[in-house]
Amino acid sequence: MDKKEKILEAALKLFNMYGFDNTPTARITKEAGVATGTLFNYFKSKEELINVLYLNCKDSLTRRLAAGLDQEKTYRSKLKRIYINYIGWSLENTDEFLFFQR
Repeated sequence: MDKKEKILEAALKLFNMYGFDNTPTARITKEAGVATGTLFNYFKSKEELINVLYLNCKDSLTRRLAAGLDQEKTYRSKLKRIYINYIGWSLENTDEFLFFQR
């Protein structure tokens, strides 16, 4: 795992535990095991970090929701597939799911 991924993983965990306002960047870098300045090599600000994290989670969810849709024939079966995919994604990606709830 590269440093950027470590930062994103640590931020996801800490944002879920403490919220956005109560998670300073210093805590994120400490949790990620990287130097404080390293975070700012990848992200201009904490807000950009949050946005990138949101987009990563959204991409993961979108890919999962679309899985198997082309095999379904009816709208009803497509909606059912989307629902099942969403539940599966939520159970497999608990941290990302909780992040969306913020």
